[in-house]
Amino acid sequence: MEGRYLERQHDVEAADKPFEFFMNRFRLLEAAPRSEFSRYTGLEEHVNPAAN
Repeated sequence: MEGRYLERQHDVEAADKPFEFFMNRFRLLEAAPRSEFSRYTGLEEHVNPAAN
């Protein structure tokens, strides 16, 4: 498959990073290790308060 798949690019607000991280992982049907969450989002592994 070839094509231009990037329609637009924007920065994700810190408050939205946990949601965006997991939605991308679920879309790709990949595991979401804790270490990768921190590395890709720059946030700590604790997202529980934000999820409630």
